[in-house]
Amino acid sequence: MKETRSASQILYGHLPQQTVDVRGGVWKVKSWKYKPVHEVDAEALSAELIRLAAPWEASGRDGRLVASLRAGANVQVRSLDRELGAWLEPFPKTWRCKNCSRLLDSPRARCKCGAIGPHGQLPFVLFHDACGDIREPSYPRCPAHDDVRMRLPGTTSLREIELSCPECNRTLRSNFLYTNCTCGQSGRNGERMEFTVHRSASVYVPRSVVIVNPPSRTQRRRLHAAGGGPAALAWVAEGMASPWVDGVAGAKSAALRRTLAEQGLTPEQIDAALAAAGVADDKPRELRISPEVNDAAEYDASAIALAMSETRKTIGDLKRTATGKRQALYDGQYDHALKRAGVQRIDLVERFPILNGQFGYTRGDHEPGASRLRAFTERDGTVVVYGDLATTEALITRLDPVRVSYWLRERGHGIEVKDNIRDAYEGILGAVGNDPENSAVLSDITTLVHSFSHRMVRQTSYYAGIDRESISELLFPLALAVVTYAVPRGDFVLGGLQAMFEHDLHTVLDRVVLDESRCALDPGCWESRHGAACAVCLHLGEPSCRLFNTRLDRKVLFDTDGYFRMRS
Repeated sequence: MKETRSASQILYGHLPQQTVDVRGGVWKVKSWKYKPVHEVDAEALSAELIRLAAPWEASGRDGRLVASLRAGANVQVRSLDRELGAWLEPFPKTWRCKNCSRLLDSPRARCKCGAIGPHGQLPFVLFHDACGDIREPSYPRCPAHDDVRMRLPGTTSLREIELSCPECNRTLRSNFLYTNCTCGQSGRNGERMEFTVHRSASVYVPRSVVIVNPPSRTQRRRLHAAGGGPAALAWVAEGMASPWVDGVAGAKSAALRRTLAEQGLTPEQIDAALAAAGVADDKPRELRISPEVNDAAEYDASAIALAMSETRKTIGDLKRTATGKRQALYDGQYDHALKRAGVQRIDLVERFPILNGQFGYTRGDHEPGASRLRAFTERDGTVVVYGDLATTEALITRLDPVRVSYWLRERGHGIEVKDNIRDAYEGILGAVGNDPENSAVLSDITTLVHSFSHRMVRQTSYYAGIDRESISELLFPLALAVVTYAVPRGDFVLGGLQAMFEHDLHTVLDRVVLDESRCALDPGCWESRHGAACAVCLHLGEPSCRLFNTRLDRKVLFDTDGYFRMRS
């Protein structure tokens, strides 16, 4: 049997060991037919996988994925072979007669009642979150007649399922509800598996990875030559005012120093060479922040720099080429909308290089580290990422560091407010402390950036003429930045974001700030202890949201001390 699905549907919903509904039946994905992708920045991908898997490593549930990556494990990206697709197998292999409710082992087996089928497939599975195993339930049969009948409840409670013998009406015990797993992953054997329907959100949670993949190795080398992460961070700290990283003060001398050092020259010889070349020996001004925050911030800054390394268009570029009414639009309404929204800048990247992939899955609790991570790996230790490499159009939005620092102070964080972009940004990163993972400041910044991003996606989709589910996000909290990009569809770039950037950006930002801030489910939604956010007001579809609709809260934007209420 052959069934057609789009490549994006398969990437997000038909992954190995995932159960799916196809043509009225339940199936499990056995394998992908794939093509290897070679144009991938393996170093950046491996680093991002280590970062994403850190919560599972901390809880001892990563299956030693992080250790193998740190030891240099091979990482391979596989894209779907669109001619051969994915192979599925029926799962579970138990069917129920629609006439008498007997359980059968074939969809068209002749039932004892005379019915031939097709019979209905049972959708129930057993899984264990500690080891990630999934099984078909085993239903007890009458010892006298070797038969079983299932009566389904008229409620959502699966514990009300009744088993009995269709011959003697003997009630059979629901042993399938108490199946134990013998994996020992939780430290003890005999831990009970969970019985549920296969489409339950807890049965399979794909774990995704998204990286900015350099358009070429030349761009990665170019960043390295310009000073690498430190120069990229200095560029972001200064508001990305220069066209690229190599325009930061001191970047040229820093790049020459690095090149000469790699050639084996001593510091004295390097000093002499710089003096002879007439190059001012200055360095990008370093930020006074902890090494832990510095490393993470350099990572974000480098990703942004690589994304902008080829096709960056700024509002300043629009102003330089505009005349008449268009010039007045950019100088007036655009600048006013940016200030009102607390946005320092928005840039367009016409060819945004993106890798979307899935590196594994969990069963059970959605929270990272709470259940075992099952990475896609081969017997030789190769880590597999099922994904798609493409270029698309994107908007890179950076919040105003000065406004953010005012907002953080209003939330009770001890932060010294500065009135210029660089010093304000340095103060924010300094307030994060030396433990980013547990920083209350970074937690608030992440919620702010993420909530802003979702408002941006909702408004952008309308004015760009792109379906909301076809727009996604990338978050860079330590850079105070978010990327809004069109999900790649084929080998062309639609152009909707570019048209919006050039004609309607001011309207989009005004609607982000001024459009309805309430929710139809208020006051319940507003007062939720998990944050004022739900499917009605702020959530996005799972493939579009990088944090599975967590770390969202309308209050950070619209409360009395909300970001849009601040004056910078």
